[in-house]
Amino acid sequence: MDNTTMSGKFMRSKPVRMIFPFLKKYREILLYIIFVGAALLLNNAMALPFEDGIISFLYSRAHGWIVCVVLQFIVNKYIVFRREVKGNIWLQMLKFAFCCLLTLSVQIILIVELYFTFVFSWNMIRLILCAFAVIVNYLVCKFWVFK
Repeated sequence: MDNTTMSGKFMRSKPVRMIFPFLKKYREILLYIIFVGAALLLNNAMALPFEDGIISFLYSRAHGWIVCVVLQFIVNKYIVFRREVKGNIWLQMLKFAFCCLLTLSVQIILIVELYFTFVFSWNMIRLILCAFAVIVNYLVCKFWVFK
């Protein structure tokens, strides 16, 4: 980089030099968290127009979930984990969808358990289960789906 340009000076600044190794080391995890957050926002945004009835709400949630799973697969494969196509891409997609469906099922069971057995608040349950799903899906993607 040129020493006289603004970007050259910025890249040589002490804060950037301190944070760059951190970003490089934890790139995969940080990107995963960013894109999962974007998928959660997309899923919720897709459900907003259908808040009027329970059937349309469930349909919009299911539709949003399917769209988000497909987008997350593409983003995780090519951006987060940077895996080239090795073998059957449909098998990887099936593994990914199975993982997402399994964590969704466990979340539904845990919602009932936490809400009725331990009487947690609804927001606390959502926060706990969101963190659970992100951690489990990351580990399964890293060590099974995109290994």
